Amino acid sequence: MKRILIVEVNWLGDVLLTTPIFKAIKKAYPNSYLGVCVAGNLSGLLEDNPYVDEIIEFDERTTHRSLFKKIGFVVNLRRKKFDKVFLVHRSWTRAFICKLSGIKESIGYKRRKTKFLLTQEVEVSSHLHRMDRYLALFSLLNINIEDKNTQFFVNSELVRWADDFLLQFSAYKGFIGLHPGANWDLKKWPLDYFVQLGDEFMKEGFMVFISGTAKELALADNIYQKMKHKPYVLSGKTSLKQMAALLNRFNLFVSADTGVMHLAAAVGCRTISIFGPTSWGLTGPRGLNQHDVLFKDISCQRPCYNLKCQDNFCMRQITPFEVFNKAKNILGIK
Repeated sequence: MKRILIVEVNWLGDVLLTTPIFKAIKKAYPNSYLGVCVAGNLSGLLEDNPYVDEIIEFDERTTHRSLFKKIGFVVNLRRKKFDKVFLVHRSWTRAFICKLSGIKESIGYKRRKTKFLLTQEVEVSSHLHRMDRYLALFSLLNINIEDKNTQFFVNSELVRWADDFLLQFSAYKGFIGLHPGANWDLKKWPLDYFVQLGDEFMKEGFMVFISGTAKELALADNIYQKMKHKPYVLSGKTSLKQMAALLNRFNLFVSADTGVMHLAAAVGCRTISIFGPTSWGLTGPRGLNQHDVLFKDISCQRPCYNLKCQDNFCMRQITPFEVFNKAKNILGIK
């Protein structure tokens, strides 16, 4: 085992769910060279990871969209002389690029589209947790993955930045993160529920931070306007790494099934995750601390991908009262 390449998926939470393999590979093969190919907007997840020797950015929809750019990427990848590649991403394009780059061994999931591009296929059950599905791809290495916690490494500079930023809120008992966004609407908890929950936390003396991307700023502003006690809106104001540093200092983080939920878990922040149409058994948080999941047993099948659902019943059934009661136990509120 000399030069190993891992081709990652394109989603924040899923990349974090693969991080246990980095440590396991380096422990089993300490002299190996580990490269990770990932979308550029997610490279920050790995920049301070001590088990990753090289981050290779590939953006099929932007930087490497044209055929000319893809050819250039193949040429550069060929120069790196990787011996073995694990294709966590199921993309035909990525498998073909690795084939053209001259990597001798290519391991991926068993599927008809990529069969002729792989030297070895791994068949994995779709009923496993997403982390276990990803880690099963590496079963051919015959290594023991002892630590199955997701990992994100916050460097000392970011720690200082977060501590300096939070000094302005030192009068509060602690810090609570609320994340109203999700990658599709049916996974979102009602905004009015976040309003009620946020006010309860602030009445107890905690500062509430509303997180999200710049595109989710409208969600955060809606909550801000409706809350009686004003939170701090972080949406669009922090980088991925800065958000991780803040999460590392938060007492609690509340969200639906999102990538940031996995980021919070990876830095050891206590989480309460609200699950509706997705299954916590498939995509629930796995990290350095205890993580609580709230969901309702209803007649709908999970996971449910009925995007035409107008009711969002599964999310509405989980009330702010239930979430706050769970949080009280975690935070020691009487």
